This record gives sequence, structure tokens and C-alpha cells, in this order.
Amino acid sequence: MKAINKIVVVGATGAVGGTVLHYLAAKGWPARDLFCVASSASRHKTLRYRDQDVNIIAVEDFDFSCTQLAFFAAGSLVARNYAQKAVQMGNWVIDKSSCFRNDPHVPLMILSVNGALLDKTHPCIISVPNCSTIPLAMVLKPIAERYGLTRVEVATYQAVSGAGAAGSCELSAQLTAYPATHPPQCFTKPILNNVIASIDQLSDSGYTLEELKLHIETRKILHLPDLIVNATAVRVPVMQGHSEAVFIETKAPVDLPTIIALLNASLHVTLLTMPELPNPLEHATEGGTVWVGRVRQLPGDSPNRLSLWLVSNNLQRGAALTAIEIAEALGAFA
Repeated sequence: MKAINKIVVVGATGAVGGTVLHYLAAKGWPARDLFCVASSASRHKTLRYRDQDVNIIAVEDFDFSCTQLAFFAAGSLVARNYAQKAVQMGNWVIDKSSCFRNDPHVPLMILSVNGALLDKTHPCIISVPNCSTIPLAMVLKPIAERYGLTRVEVATYQAVSGAGAAGSCELSAQLTAYPATHPPQCFTKPILNNVIASIDQLSDSGYTLEELKLHIETRKILHLPDLIVNATAVRVPVMQGHSEAVFIETKAPVDLPTIIALLNASLHVTLLTMPELPNPLEHATEGGTVWVGRVRQLPGDSPNRLSLWLVSNNLQRGAALTAIEIAEALGAFA
């Protein structure tokens, strides 16, 4: 496999791109071997990386033959226009957008869940799942392997940073203006003191695209094409950290002590027991852990059903860190 000597971050000025840069800096990746790419609006600007100013290059101007690994964190349109071009010029492409997630020829990858699919023989596109799908799949995997799955019901409570820097700025502006109002631009309604039960576009089925992503992506990652994943995605006035209430129906009756042991043994999953409760303020500020709590079964209900609550950092575990781990598996930081 060709050595990875140069890396480009496409979408370097965005929330996910900035988090990728944070992890690259933590890995000690040198500024001289890094290219920062963004839209033409950022042409000739700089950003700070490891105490150095790095020039931002417009994506239209960038020569992908200069690099061997490209992180794409700039949305589906940019990925559609430039990801294949980057591969043709010799790059591994790790894409955080939804552009290729449903493509049967593109692996949709979480290293700890289906990393065995990683093919290191030649550069290709590797897709990273949605920020809510990632922690859900990480928790479901050991349960699916032990008991089988028939149905998952999930309600997500998603931070404003899931909508990018604009979402965080909007909540900040409404906090600053309070008790006066600040008109919404990023979201359909004011997010301060509110919850919005709609994320992304509404489909003809009555489900939003965010909800359909959870259904489609979870089935693909877990290799369970018949699994029902019924989702309700809600935006909440939290800066960072997605939470999920998960109801699981299994093929075989579950044993709670075994479930707890399975979760405790899972990579990057930490189980909290009562009275400790996973919450974004305490548990989603830093790091790649998926925090799980309130694992329970309803007395008198079917022994094939259980419920749990999970929290994770949407910009880190839900995006950048998952991409960084794939890059590391490709040998980027050897």
C-alpha cells in the first residue's frame, strides 16, 4: 500500500473539519504535510493549526495529486463533485457526508463494528455513517451478535452542532438576545427553550431524511437487511452531544446480566449504573466514548425486549474520530 505522507481536509473551516484538524494535531501530524481546503469564500484566508497559520485553498483550485489521504467534511455536493476525482489521483477518501452511504459498492464503516470490511489494496471511498447512527450501531452490534435483532425504536435528541457551525451560532445568538427574540435562520423554529421534532427534509413517507438515514444505515452496517429501525429525530437546545432513547426487540430472550457484560466488553462503550446517568453536559464534551445507561426491561413484557439510553459526542465519535480511526487503520500515523 502506498505510504500516506500528505493529508488534505476538505471542509477544513466547518465544525467537523475543524474537529478532524483537532485530532490530526493531537496525533502530531505536521503542518507541512497538511492541506486545508474549503469553499471559494475562504480562498486566501488562513486557519491556525499547531501554532502555525495554514493557507486555505479553494476546492476548485486544489490538486489532489499532492496528497494520499483526503478527509471530506464539506457536504454531499462537494463529495459528489470531487471525491472520485481524489481517488483517481491516488487518494483514500474518507467521506463524512451522506453522498455515498447507500452505494452498495462503498463501505459504510465504523472500525469497531465492521472494520473487517476495510480493503487496503487500493485507494477508494470509505463512507462514515451519520452522527446518530454511529453510537447506535456500536451499542447494537454485540446485542445483535448474541441475541439477533428484529426491531429497533429510537428517538434521538440531537445537539445544535449537528447542523454545523450555523446551528451553534444560532443557539448562542438566541441565548445572548434572551428574553428578547432572535429570528431563526438555521432551524425552522427558535431552538432556545424549545425542541424541534424535525431534522432534515421531510420525505413523502412522513419521515425526515435524518430518520431514514438511521433506518437504512444501521441495516447496512450491521448486515441486517430486514431489520426495522423506526426513528424519531429531534433537535434540542444543547450545544454538543447527541442523546438517544433506544427500544430493542431481539430474536432470542435476553438476559440483562449478559447484556451488561456485553456492553462492558465493547470497545469505546462505557456503561453507567444508577444513580449515574449519561448526559451531554458531563459525558459528551470530549472523547470518543459512547455512554450507556438505564438498561432495563419492563416487568411483565416480553423477555425479548429491552430499553436503554445513550449519549455521545456528535462531532467527535459521531464524525471526526470515527474517520480518524479509519485513517489510522490505513497507516496514516504509523
